[in-house]
Amino acid sequence: MAEDAQSSPFIKNLASSDKRTRDSALASLRAFLSSRSEISELDLLKLWKGLFYCLWMQDKPAHQQALSRSPR
Repeated sequence: MAEDAQSSPFIKNLASSDKRTRDSALASLRAFLSSRSEISELDLLKLWKGLFYCLWMQDKPAHQQALSRSPR
């Protein structure tokens, strides 16, 4: 399972400075999570780190709030 998450490009792309790349990575992440029934702790830590940087790369606090509240 750790290899699946590591080889998935969305983890690296979550921290991209390009908004389109981040949005695409979030869409891929949603699909990935909906297809998995179990995820290892290591994979969850990697995903957490990617999501942290995804929020960090947002330009303004209002954008961070919108992303964190997004139901998509």
